[in-house]
Amino acid sequence: MRIDNPPRHPTEQQAIEAYAPHVPLKVPWLKAEDLAPAAVFLASDLAAMVTGACYDVTAGADANNLS
Repeated sequence: MRIDNPPRHPTEQQAIEAYAPHVPLKVPWLKAEDLAPAAVFLASDLAAMVTGACYDVTAGADANNLS
């Protein structure tokens, strides 16, 4: 993501407006409650057979190399 003449100290709203359009799920950043389901799954018996896996919880930011 490239922003021409970015503000030195952007407001939260400016950051949202700059970043969210580039993320497929249109969220500016993830919160703990967004990450928790993945952590709970991996800590549960349901993930007993999961080994050596990488789970990206990025709201799609990795699709545009933003994370």
